[in-house]
Amino acid sequence: MAHHLLALETATAVCSVAVFSEQHCRALLTLDRPRQHAERLVPMVEQALAYAGLSVEAMEAVAVSAGPGSYTGLRIGVSTAKGLALATDAALIGVSSLAALAEHATLTAPAGTAVVAARKARRSELYAAAYRVSPNRALETVAPPAALTTDGLAAWWEATGLDDTCWAVGDAAASMQDALPDVPFHVLPFPHIGPDARTVGRRALHRLARGETDDMAMFEPYYLKAYHAKKHEG
Repeated sequence: MAHHLLALETATAVCSVAVFSEQHCRALLTLDRPRQHAERLVPMVEQALAYAGLSVEAMEAVAVSAGPGSYTGLRIGVSTAKGLALATDAALIGVSSLAALAEHATLTAPAGTAVVAARKARRSELYAAAYRVSPNRALETVAPPAALTTDGLAAWWEATGLDDTCWAVGDAAASMQDALPDVPFHVLPFPHIGPDARTVGRRALHRLARGETDDMAMFEPYYLKAYHAKKHEG
């Protein structure tokens, strides 16, 4: 288990940095401003480390949200995490952005509870994954992250095999509840809630406890869908 861990979240419009020491979050900075990641991420890392009273050289692991999410945001976060890990000889740990989102539910959901994390993608599409809270508050994957349309939700849900009350979290949770009216969802009452560096760090600590790290050379963001560039008008 690493004594000091740096966590980065850039998969969404939120840019977030957290510093963990002895499994406790010592500093958390979050900026909810789109398209600021490239400019603000490194200064936020420096500021969070200063608040925690630690140097980047003290970091034994660097965790980063691996997606799915914004193509540009993921690329910035992963390249920064790799650079910091290489410079400090720290371990690199990728964390699913949906698992980081589901982590919010583990704070209150009883052990054994099923949790669905759902985030809006483009148009009528969403990203979703299903988990179950283990006795030690970890998340066991029931259905891995998938890119879905609202029309495909019923088939996806049936494939999960879940038939008990399910907690739902994320900005697409209400849409999932509307599309699956017969499913007993308990939607967390904070539709704006999203992954942040603190939940990324908590998921990374669970991976570290199992001895799981990522290969620096092979690790890539989990885009899940092909990147589509927008055509500029004018």
